[in-house]
Amino acid sequence: MPFLALVFVLIVVSSYLLAESGFEGVFSATIFNTPRGILFLVAGPLALLIFLGLFLYSIIADSLHSGGAGRFSIKIFLSIAVLLFSATLPQTVIICRFVGTAVGSWYDRSVSESLLEVEDIANLYTAERVRSMEKVADRFFTGLSITAYRSRQVDWMSDIRQIDSHAVACQVYVQSRSGDNTTYISVIETGDSARFVPRRLLGQTQNGLYVLQDERNAFRYGRTVRYSDSVYICVYTSDIPEGFTGRLERIRSTRSQARIIDTLKPYLPLMGIWVFAMFILPSLMMSLIIAFHVSRRLSEPVRAIAVAVERLSRGDSSWRIVPRAKDETGEIARLVNTVAAGANAESSAKKADKKATLRL
Repeated sequence: MPFLALVFVLIVVSSYLLAESGFEGVFSATIFNTPRGILFLVAGPLALLIFLGLFLYSIIADSLHSGGAGRFSIKIFLSIAVLLFSATLPQTVIICRFVGTAVGSWYDRSVSESLLEVEDIANLYTAERVRSMEKVADRFFTGLSITAYRSRQVDWMSDIRQIDSHAVACQVYVQSRSGDNTTYISVIETGDSARFVPRRLLGQTQNGLYVLQDERNAFRYGRTVRYSDSVYICVYTSDIPEGFTGRLERIRSTRSQARIIDTLKPYLPLMGIWVFAMFILPSLMMSLIIAFHVSRRLSEPVRAIAVAVERLSRGDSSWRIVPRAKDETGEIARLVNTVAAGANAESSAKKADKKATLRL
């Protein structure tokens, strides 16, 4: 009984913790598309149900084989089972229906279509920013523009911001190689110096739009210009609205999950069954196991009284029942003991009379 109670408490507590907080990624849509999700959401509950079913079958089979389960205990077990199913079935149906309705509202294709439109808007914004940066690069990152600037320095940032209002920094360097060493000589450094690309990272400059060390708050546009036996490394930085990159990544991630959800929509009727099998059925089966054990314990005094009365009806009064309960079964056991003691005394008196008659 302590073991059964411990298993029951563990199942209930683990189910509550899973429903309350869960583990990372358990209830995301992608979990249904991974081997870990299949193992956790399908194989795990199925293995637990198989174990509990075999455990219930083993204790019932052992009780029937040893004769420990009488008709009275079976009646008690069936009564408890009917009460359990009667009490849990309506709530289970309601919960499954509620879960199905809630999940069905999310599985509406309008959600995925809205996410797709939001992602398209974000992509259009990004493409427009990239085109602006390309215009700036095509106009300023040329050999003629750099040569003209070196001969007569002007304020490039003012002209750049007329094309891209989010421009924050512009850098142009002459690349000089001496053996294995590469140095960068400044030609233009204008704008916000805090947003400059450090010189040690200029070697990572790529042609076109690129990301510098997982930077998330700026667009970087690089270009290598070869002109008049000189190599110029040009970098142009344009600011991104705060949180734009993170929001765009979340939109794309949610959009990918929405596509998986759309594929799961035909299986929505099974979602209630899965919730029932994962959260309710294990606790219900443990309740049945405990109910069977309790029914055996409750029927033991009745079975002992029945055996005692049967032996008394055959004239055997050499036994006594040891009552362990202080309820009605204990009172009946004591009364049966009194009857057996009286029968035993009467039998002893008859034997004594018989001996006296033989002597006479």
